[in-house]
Amino acid sequence: MTKKKNDSQKGIENLTDEQMKAIKNTEQHLSSALQMLFECQDLYLSDIRNLEQSMWDLRRTFDLDQRDW
Repeated sequence: MTKKKNDSQKGIENLTDEQMKAIKNTEQHLSSALQMLFECQDLYLSDIRNLEQSMWDLRRTFDLDQRDW
C-alpha cells in the first residue's frame, strides 16, 4: 500500500459517523448533479438544493469557514 493510500485510509478510519455521512451524501449529490448536467445540460432545482445542503453539512460537520455562517 502506498503512503498516500495508507494516510487516506487512516484519515477515513478516524472520521466520526456524522463526518462520513456528510461526505457520502455530498458525493451522491455531486454525482447526481453531474449526471444531470451531462445528460440534459440542465440542473433541477432539487439538485441545486441538494448541493447547497451538502455544502452546509460539510462546513458544519468539519467546522469549515465559519465566517460565512
